[in-house]
Amino acid sequence: MAFTPKVKIFRNGVDNAQALDRAGVAYKLLHLVRHAEGTHNVSKGYKLPEHHDARLTKKGIEQCARLSQSTTSLDRVQIIVTSPLTRTVQTSIHSFPSQLQRGVPFVALEECRETVNFTCDARRSISEIKGDFPMIDYSLLEHDHDDVWQKYEDKFGPQSAFTHERESKDHAHLQARASKFFTWIAGRAETELAVVTHSCFLWNVFAHSRLGGDLLDYERDLDLKNHMEQWFDNCEMRSVLVVFQ
Repeated sequence: MAFTPKVKIFRNGVDNAQALDRAGVAYKLLHLVRHAEGTHNVSKGYKLPEHHDARLTKKGIEQCARLSQSTTSLDRVQIIVTSPLTRTVQTSIHSFPSQLQRGVPFVALEECRETVNFTCDARRSISEIKGDFPMIDYSLLEHDHDDVWQKYEDKFGPQSAFTHERESKDHAHLQARASKFFTWIAGRAETELAVVTHSCFLWNVFAHSRLGGDLLDYERDLDLKNHMEQWFDNCEMRSVLVVFQ
């Protein structure tokens, strides 16, 4: 799709869905999930090399198992979209096992990866991740290596030389990435999707106005806006209806 959509956000519920149906307005149901607990969440050592593309902890796997008790009932989900970072790939597999068993496609999407600031936000090569998790479709990723991390390393230097935030200070790039994410979602044929992503990415998307953007419209539902702008807990899922214009 070539256009940048305006995105209206509605709380999930039968009343809103029926109202949109009566108005003849097409919408999608998004189930948004933050990854489960990663090793970097425990140690807070975001910049340490041992947390490069951080993996889930034992507690994180247990969190996914608990979430999977709820996701089993999501029998209309048509696609699982995951950030290509290892912790989100793990979360998607362990949180949506019934969908995986039914053959629902699991697709990696670079646009919903974590904001690229610290070592834990860098990803391994796709060939390495694919070797661990071959059930994920990685065909949408353009580069085997982490070109996004490389872009900021070329600009600021390695983590040892520049320890501050990188992409989080690049508001124009964050706005463009949020727009590309929603443009991709808008262009999909699926009407019910699950997206497994990260806390900073979700916060930057749903608190988009703080970046000077006007991508999202909560239709004057300030309670929903305030809720979506709050940080997601590990392995928390929130579901919303979205309309693209």
